[in-house]
Amino acid sequence: MRDVSKQSGFSMVEMLVAIVILAVGLLGLAELQITAMKTNSKSGSIVAASTVAQIATEEIMAVKTESNYLYGNMLTVAQVDQPWPDDPADISPLDGGGVDADGDGDDDFAVTFTSTPDAAGDGITDIQITVSSLMGNYLSTTSASAQAFKDLRRIYSH
Repeated sequence: MRDVSKQSGFSMVEMLVAIVILAVGLLGLAELQITAMKTNSKSGSIVAASTVAQIATEEIMAVKTESNYLYGNMLTVAQVDQPWPDDPADISPLDGGGVDADGDGDDDFAVTFTSTPDAAGDGITDIQITVSSLMGNYLSTTSASAQAFKDLRRIYSH
């Protein structure tokens, strides 16, 4: 008969406990990976919305003449939460108030603006731009805002 006390190795119970501890650790690591992916997606959406807001601001700052489509649509008329105006030349990435960031043909962001022309009597129009996500999933619901001041005294009539 063999003496049980001289056997070496792990018992079945010790192996099961070790496997359970390892499984709990791996589940925590998987949850960490999911959280990192969600955060990465959210930050990408914020960057995209901020880029669209920057493009809108640059379009406003580029207005040099009264013949520009933005001049009559937002710089001289008070507007509240209006969609971005259509560019008659069809060159604007913000055409129709929406932006297709991923190239699938659907607008991913809605661009709206509120303008207050010459409120202080100094010829400056204040424009608040808001870019909101239209992607609809909880990972990407994002909005970004920008503010532009355009000096109407520096616009030339043609």
